[in-house]
Amino acid sequence: MQADAQAIRNMLIELAFLEQYDDEIEIYLQASLQQSIKIEQKIGQVYTGDFYSRKDLTVLYHNLQVDFRSLLMSFTSFYEGYKTIE
Repeated sequence: MQADAQAIRNMLIELAFLEQYDDEIEIYLQASLQQSIKIEQKIGQVYTGDFYSRKDLTVLYHNLQVDFRSLLMSFTSFYEGYKTIE
């Protein structure tokens, strides 16, 4: 899971420096990158946490799923905005 989050972050960084985007599209890209960093941090907290109950882990994994969905929606908005200017 952590490797996937790092791959997403690296892809977003590459996209950020690939070309110039208009302001609205750049906002979506920045939001996606910030969300991917937060997801990586949350995954790190799960791995380095001293002790989590099964209930705690269930909540943490659910929150990560929600965060990934949010990241996907933000990235989709970036892509759709980018497609309109091509």
